Amino acid sequence: MTDFVHAAPRVVPYDPAWATAFADEAALLGAALAGVPHRVEHIGSTAVPGLPAKPVVDVMVGLPDDGTLDERFDDVRAALEHLAYVWDPRAHADDPGRHVFRKGPGDPAELRSHHLHLTVEGSGYWRRILAFRDRLRADPAAAAEYAAVKLRLLATCGGDTRAYTRGKTDVVRRYETADDV
Repeated sequence: MTDFVHAAPRVVPYDPAWATAFADEAALLGAALAGVPHRVEHIGSTAVPGLPAKPVVDVMVGLPDDGTLDERFDDVRAALEHLAYVWDPRAHADDPGRHVFRKGPGDPAELRSHHLHLTVEGSGYWRRILAFRDRLRADPAAAAEYAAVKLRLLATCGGDTRAYTRGKTDVVRRYETADDV
């Protein structure tokens, strides 16, 4: 198993190139997963125009709720590895609703270029992640609050990626479960 080292969190101003990077990656994923029914979504802060973000493009791939994820995981994993994604089995242990793959520089101390979340389309995980993204896209006040939380955490976490992530939990949970999205 690869031991993932997390680069210190860093947040940069929104970059419109993230949308293009996602589109390019979605095309690669579409070709690599051509034999598997799937849906690809741009998620995370890079999917929200105007929102400062870690410069890591987050992608979610949803497979049908028909056993495809379990039955085809090894094939999907191989296809993703062919695109230089590396599976992090610890993420699945933390949340069995998804598998996480990372893509990026060979130096594990450097920030990855992409994170890919593989899950069942329509699952609770799928719905929560899209609800959060859609809320931030639709609600400038929510996006501003989330940006302020991230910037405050950067100033207080001293490069501790896990503390940074934990610190965002309350605001993320509030908006990923919002009924008014």
